[in-house]
Amino acid sequence: MKVSATREDVLDVLKMYKERVRVDFDKGQLMLGELPIIWARAELQFNMYAEMENLIGEPAAAVIRRMAKPYGASFCKLLHQGFLKDGRTPTREELFKDVCAENLAIGWGSIEIEENPGEISVRSKTGLPVGLEFASRKMKTERGVDSYFLGYFEGFLTALDNAPYHGEESKCRAKGDSECLLVFKKGTGAR
Repeated sequence: MKVSATREDVLDVLKMYKERVRVDFDKGQLMLGELPIIWARAELQFNMYAEMENLIGEPAAAVIRRMAKPYGASFCKLLHQGFLKDGRTPTREELFKDVCAENLAIGWGSIEIEENPGEISVRSKTGLPVGLEFASRKMKTERGVDSYFLGYFEGFLTALDNAPYHGEESKCRAKGDSECLLVFKKGTGAR
């Protein structure tokens, strides 16, 4: 048996998504009806993290982090180019605001970015995908597990400032913290 979707099939699914997808701002999640879309993404990232850790142990976090950096850098450049195509040079605040909105709109969850002298923090009060999945499974670990987001934002910030950034996950739902918190510093330990 060979099956494929027609154009009409795809448009029907797209219509269903348009009608049923909403943002639950209290939970910081993109929802399809009552199902959190981030759940599927969190499950995917959790499974990738767990399988890689089973294969190579603790270095799994570093591998995932490294793989995410180019994606974060690319997204920063694409976001910047989008503003330029509209004839505007974006401010840092506009870029940060757009990456926060994009994160929630695509189902990765609600985040906020805060810039203070010497550091930039990315906070998710509801939790980032892998930490959130650990918490939902009532599993606990001694270290932060949101390596993908750590690498993604290292790449994003490095591309933004054309200078290396290094981040640490100081709080993580997987450690039993009430939120996930990533803290980035320019140059310090950046690779």
